[in-house]
Amino acid sequence: MRWRERSVIIWLVLCLAILLAAAFYLRSQQLPPSGGEGGKAGDAGQPAPPPSQAEVKAPETHGQEPPSAPERSDYYTEQRLERDRIRSQVMDTLREIIHNPNSDEDNRREAHARLLQLSQQMAKETELEGLIKAKNFPDALVILHQDAVHVLVKVPEITATQAAQIGDIVATATGLPREKIIIDTKP
Repeated sequence: MRWRERSVIIWLVLCLAILLAAAFYLRSQQLPPSGGEGGKAGDAGQPAPPPSQAEVKAPETHGQEPPSAPERSDYYTEQRLERDRIRSQVMDTLREIIHNPNSDEDNRREAHARLLQLSQQMAKETELEGLIKAKNFPDALVILHQDAVHVLVKVPEITATQAAQIGDIVATATGLPREKIIIDTKP
């Protein structure tokens, strides 16, 4: 009975942490527009140099970039958050199996092995995303599957040379053949 109470508490704390992270994320998304309003107030106070800089940047960012830019950055962020949320739920379930006194030894071993595999998979995805970004790509999302890797890169289109670079990075890190590496783009 104690382990159930503890798992419920852990689950509630995890949900609270996710909600807080989402709240901070949403608040940070709301701050740039209010900062823009503050820039407008500064424009009213200083009509000479700051207004021209703010006016030049504001039409470009508000007319072209922001409608598509938040979607781009939000997509990768949202996908990472969703991936982490799902993995967290799976890992919690595996931990419950491991710590459940009614679980048999084989199930515990299997759950422990799967938990270790998920941890290694998460580390490998993070490592690969960092290595791809180091090749001057704005952002990347890597999803490891059992026998394949899906890489999503934040560029409008990818050249054969860039695809080969990404393929080399992923193949070296995972040991998978290039036929098992899928590279897509999403600007």
